[in-house]
Order: sequence, then structure tokens, then C-alpha cells
Amino acid sequence: MELVFIGWYTYLHLSPSLSSKNMNKSSRKRSYSSISEDKNVETKNNADVHEQHENENYTKTKLKKAIDQEDRPTVEHTSVLNEINDLDFKISNISEYERKRQENVRDNVRFMASIGIFQAKHMFDATMPVKQKTNPKSKQKTTPKPKRVYTPTRRSARIQRIDPSGISLPSLPDVAEQEEKMERKPLGPLKMSDLVTNENTEDIAKVFAADLKSLSDAAEPLKLKTPTSASLQSFLSGFSRVKVTENQVRKVVESRIFSVVMHPSKEKILVGAGGKWGSIGLWDVGQGLADGGAVCFNPHTKPVNCLAFNPYNLDQLYSCSYDGTLRCGYFEKGIFEAIYYTPEEDDVLLRNFSFFDANTLFVSQSDGDVAIVDIRTKSGKPENLFTASHKGLRSVDIHPLKKEYFVTAGLDCTVSLWDLRATKKKPNKICSMSASRMVDSAYFSPLTGKYILSTAQDDRIRIYDSSKLSSSIPCLYSISHNNQTGRWLTKFRATWHPCREDLFISGSMNRPRQVELINDEGRCMMVLHHPELINSVQSLNEFHPTINAVVGANASGKLHVFK
Repeated sequence: MELVFIGWYTYLHLSPSLSSKNMNKSSRKRSYSSISEDKNVETKNNADVHEQHENENYTKTKLKKAIDQEDRPTVEHTSVLNEINDLDFKISNISEYERKRQENVRDNVRFMASIGIFQAKHMFDATMPVKQKTNPKSKQKTTPKPKRVYTPTRRSARIQRIDPSGISLPSLPDVAEQEEKMERKPLGPLKMSDLVTNENTEDIAKVFAADLKSLSDAAEPLKLKTPTSASLQSFLSGFSRVKVTENQVRKVVESRIFSVVMHPSKEKILVGAGGKWGSIGLWDVGQGLADGGAVCFNPHTKPVNCLAFNPYNLDQLYSCSYDGTLRCGYFEKGIFEAIYYTPEEDDVLLRNFSFFDANTLFVSQSDGDVAIVDIRTKSGKPENLFTASHKGLRSVDIHPLKKEYFVTAGLDCTVSLWDLRATKKKPNKICSMSASRMVDSAYFSPLTGKYILSTAQDDRIRIYDSSKLSSSIPCLYSISHNNQTGRWLTKFRATWHPCREDLFISGSMNRPRQVELINDEGRCMMVLHHPELINSVQSLNEFHPTINAVVGANASGKLHVFK
């Protein structure tokens, strides 16, 4: 019943709007009539209003009698009468338009009262049961629970650092002590014997230096990149016989490997690896060195991201690190010496370097600069420093024949070609090749430089045609390759075979874990794997320049040599 009342009450207040619309129409029609007709209409309207007032008085009197005849007056009746009286008062003091609207409202109120809506609502309310108030339940008294007695958690003797005999072991070093190790080491010459982490340091350093000196004398530094005449198929047939054995797997640094290199000597296979905490591990895969053929130095304090033997003097090992230093290991002298370094407070990382000639190197930096360093000055400062990118660089590489050209890759998602002859202060950028994500590396093909090989985080390995160094370098092949190594693995950097331009090597995320040999058209020609000895991703890989051998490096500090 309440819903019915609400519905009628809504109708009561909505209907005047309809009447007002009719009133507007009649007023618009009157605007087109003559003045004499308006006077006649006004006289007639006055007569109608007088008659309507008489009818209203009669209806109001009848309504009051109907209300008085009820058993008892209600609040609704009283409110209706008050509303009618208020409407009568308002009608006499407002404009004609508003008066007409109020009359419609009053008529609706009368109609609602005449059909007994208010009386029916009152009768309906009387039939509804009266809700009784319920008293809130009193809170029951609860007995306090006894406090739980916690017994100490059992911990093993290993966690408590207690040996089986019950003696406490020394505590582990704090984080602050580890941070102290990250400070840059002195820039002056450092003796190799002081940096060796193995036992019998002096003996190992002497034996290794003598071995490396003999290997360097036997090699021919300027004829390392002699092209092979064999076809790719016949060349790969030699790799079909390579394999890895237990004696060809060794941990050479304490943790993740950031760079790897192979000495070009034919006499024996000598490999090196740069570690996460600034260590450089060298390993003679055969016999000849003490401590199982491996030695580890610590000339840096942060990741060694690039490691290379000087192609013009093979007893010199160059390394650059995230600690902002470029050092050279002179094995004949038995020292590591700083060649170039950035201000320590700037926290600039050195990414990689490339040899321009026997005395000059190009170094890529994390601030986007390329430093041109002359190793003869030994001042620690670059001969020239220019900005190649407003973001960080990942690599720099110099053209093997046209030394005035070099290529950079970095966080700006481009591979850029530069001409050093443009000006002494800043080279001229010839062109840029874009990728959708950052580029981890870009290298010229080793013999003629007719190709540029790039590895990017958009899961692509690209081969560009750089036979014509112009403002437009086309992309010959865009190879789909999963390069998502994640945070804890070193990024893939596909590299050329040192003596071929139709073959390069790359790590792989496929299972079983493997190393991929890919031709210059992007086809995987061969995979190297071992179901038992290789169970981790080989992020970095290198060809031996002169014999059929490959080395792979993983994130635990191990090297795997296929030969």
C-alpha cells in the first residue's frame, strides 16, 4: 500500500509539468491573435475563474465533511488540508502561469483524498504488527586463556656455525666487509705474485709467465686472421669430431663469467675468463701449468666485461672492468698496470675495447662515451673522449681494414656507424640501424668487414651489409633467436670465427644445453652439446683462431672446451 501511495504522490508532482506544457502552447497561440480578441478571452477567463473558485469551495467543503465522518482524523488528512489551504493562499499571490500549475497540483491532491488513499494507508499500517525492541545480550564472562609458552626453534649446527665437536666457528663477514672489497685497487703497477689466489703464488706466477712467453714467441701476431680456403661444409666436418670430456671442464673463477678469450697459439689451448668480482682466470687445457693447469689473478674489483690478448704482442693481456679501469697484464714483467681509468666518484663502467693499432684502443663506456686511449702515455687519461650516445654503450668495434670506421651498440636500441676522419673532436655518425630493444653487441666481420653482426634484446641476431659504408646500410638477415637470458646470466654476444666471415657462434637457451654454430645466412649448421657434462647455459663462446676448438662459459665460473 505504501508503494501505491508513493506512486500516486509521484504522479501528483509530475503532472503539473504536463499542464505547464499545455499552458505554454496556449500562450504561444495567443501571441498570434488580435488585441480585441485578447480582451474577449480575458473577460471569458475571468468568468471561468469565478466559476472554478465556486466549484473549488464546494469540493473543499465536501472533502472536509468526508474527513470529519471518519472514525478519527489522521495525520495524512491534516497534512492534505494544510496543503490545500497553502495552495489556496499561494494561488492568490502568484502569476497566472504559476497559478495554473498550482491549481493542477491541488486538483491532484483532492483526487488522491477522494478515492481514500490516505485512509487505506492508515488501515494498512494498523494491521502491521508492532516491532518489539530487543534488549542486547549481555556479554558472557570468558575465562582468560593461558599464555602460550614458545619453545625456541630448533636450528642445525650448520646454521649455528658449530662444528661436530661443539666448537663455535668464526662468524661470516658482514656486508660492509664485502663492500670494502668493491673499492678500486691501486692504479700503480701491481705484482702478479701478489694477485694470485692459488697457493704457492710465486711459483705459479713464474711458471705461467714463462709458458705464456714461449707461446707468444711461437705465434705470429700479424698473421692471425688469415682466411681459410676450405668451404664451410668441409670446415665444419672437422668440428663434427670435437667433443668435451671431464678433463676439459674446469672452474677457473669463483662466480659468474663476464668475458672469455682464447690464445691463438697452436702449441696448446690456453683460455681465459673474466669473473664477476674482478678476477681473471687462465687455464691451460693440456699440461704444463701448476695447480692442475689453472691460475687466477685479482687485478680488478668488479666484473671484467672484456678480455683480449694484444694481437700485436701476445704476451700482453688487456682487461677492462666495471670498476672503471683498463689494465694490461705484462707477463714478461710480471705486473698488471692501469692504462686508462675514469674518476672513481663518477662510477662509470668500462664495457669493452677494440684495438686501433699496436698503441691505440677504443673503449666504450656506460655513460655513452667512447674513449680513445694511447697506451704509450700511461697518464690514465684518454687522448680523445666524445659522446656516441646519450644512453650507455655496450660495445665498440673497429673496421678490420678501414680503420677510420667503427661501430657502436648500446642502450639507445641502435647500431651506429662512425667516421673518425670527420673531425678530431667528434667523429661523424654516418648512419644508425634500429632495433626495438637494446643491442648487446655489434662486430665487423674479421677479414674484410663486409658484414656487421649484432645481438639484441628483441630476440634477434641481425647481419648487416657493410660492404659499402654509406648512409644506408641494409639488413641482410634478421634471425629469430631467444636472447632472454634473464638477470642472473650473462647476455649473449654472437661472435665471428676469427678467420671466417661465413660462420659465427652463439649461446642458446634451448634444451639440451648447447652451443650453436650459425652461417652467414642465419642457418644453424651445427650444435655442440653433452648430455651429462653441459647442463647450464653457455652464455659466452669463442672459436680458437687456428685449430678446431671452441670454449663455452657459464654463470658458475666454469669453462667447457670442445676439441
